[in-house]
Amino acid sequence: MSGIGPDILEVINELGILATILRSPINLTERLTYDVNGQASNPFMREFSLAASLIYTSVIVSGDVVQFGGTSYLVGSKTPDVFEGEVVEYAAILLKCNVPALFSLVTYGPSTNQSTFVVTTGWTVRRANCYGLIYRGARSALLNEEVSLGKETTFTLDCFVPASYGAAPQDRLYISATEYYRVQDVEKYAYPGIHILKLVEDDRVVYTP
Repeated sequence: MSGIGPDILEVINELGILATILRSPINLTERLTYDVNGQASNPFMREFSLAASLIYTSVIVSGDVVQFGGTSYLVGSKTPDVFEGEVVEYAAILLKCNVPALFSLVTYGPSTNQSTFVVTTGWTVRRANCYGLIYRGARSALLNEEVSLGKETTFTLDCFVPASYGAAPQDRLYISATEYYRVQDVEKYAYPGIHILKLVEDDRVVYTP
């Protein structure tokens, strides 16, 4: 076993920041180091991502939510750095969660009361206390005869969330009584451990927590 992995572990444990890994039923802790992507040409990467180094025995996995410095991050990737056939550390991309408050994923449909077995239709919570990163995605254009050029510029609204949330099309992403969106589609294969929710305006019945 090369001594590089343990040496890097010792350095990270000495100089790194202590991060909390949100797990159920008990959170975990682990030290890591990170760099700000200040030189990235992509504005999204500059604003919302960090390049992190993880110890070779790291328990962090893609799709985890980690917290440090008062901010929550979604682990976007975890790539091994190998030397002489041994993993000596991991490189990770951390995506900064920017939703102003914890949100919920709720779904509309039939549900059964477990005591009375009565079936009713309404909102049920798929996942409470969610974390995510919402941003405007790619620009596109829709045909619109009411504007002079015949096309109307639009943007997609995307939300990165852990795949473990199990979000599905037609769910509602509920941030507050005045801000909520319908999940139009779920991109499951862009990043390991992460789903990208394609969000649109939701004009369905009111949901009351």
